[in-house]
Amino acid sequence: MKSIQIHWVLSLFLLNNQETIPTKFLVMMTNLQRDFHMAEGNGEHSYAKNSRAQEKLMVQTTPIVEDAIKEVCTALVPKTMVIADLGCSSGPNTLLFISNVINIIAGQCNKSIGECDPVELQIFLNDLPGNDFNQLFSSLENLKHGKIIEQMGYTPPLYYISGLPKSYYNRLFPRRSVHLFHSACCLHWRSQVPEELHARNGTPLNKDNIYITKTTPSSVVKCFQEQFNKDFSLFLKLRHEELVYGGKMVLTFVGRKDEDVYNGDMNQLYGLLARSLQSLVAKAFSYLLLLVQLLDWYTDRFWRRGRDKGQVEFSDTRDS
Repeated sequence: MKSIQIHWVLSLFLLNNQETIPTKFLVMMTNLQRDFHMAEGNGEHSYAKNSRAQEKLMVQTTPIVEDAIKEVCTALVPKTMVIADLGCSSGPNTLLFISNVINIIAGQCNKSIGECDPVELQIFLNDLPGNDFNQLFSSLENLKHGKIIEQMGYTPPLYYISGLPKSYYNRLFPRRSVHLFHSACCLHWRSQVPEELHARNGTPLNKDNIYITKTTPSSVVKCFQEQFNKDFSLFLKLRHEELVYGGKMVLTFVGRKDEDVYNGDMNQLYGLLARSLQSLVAKAFSYLLLLVQLLDWYTDRFWRRGRDKGQVEFSDTRDS
């Protein structure tokens, strides 16, 4: 599971407890385009330092990516291959994908040298605008070519890397312009919290939860299923418009072993996280209310403006 910024998890929790929390705080907390991203930087708690599970998955799927690239090269013989990594995040896994692509293209071109011109690469790294693109592009200095290039003495292809900060639930590219779409461990994220989850008559539908637990009503489960079907259908429709004829997509995302949506490791994990957040939010909100009351207390204590222009009356309201 990708490490995520705490304010995103909090936003889901607050949405389900909005009868006790002012709307203005909910609005501040639930801007997906701005707030939803992996933990930034290279620190101990950053996504870059906590994404080994995703790395293992990328290693396992590298042969599938290699087959897809070879098939595109053989069938289409592009002079410039356009590849998009959707939901790229930041950190070493992004570099691993780029390095693998360069390594595969170098091997393919050197094997068929004399038969075609060398392929150039245009690689687009896509994620939401809040993604740590600064860290990502700074880390490109550490990009290493694969061992095959070093051992075989292959010439790496020319490559050009660009950032694309936008949700992949929108059109990203001109029609018929991309040869390969790649996405790893992110398509389980929805485009939005289902609108039906908002409180009806002041009662949240999934109170005290941030995911599906044993207390989640079946209507909430249905909302998420419908939202997934809507989002994934839209995703496929958009990529179909952007993919060249004969192009490929390699998509990996979280699945479920058990048909029972109430069972599974994720249910237990998010159930524990929700209970921890209940305690955290309750304390934080009580402190916030205390600060607001303290501010009002000091404002009233320090001064009050008189009716006459320029007249200021200082007072102590403790005895009033």
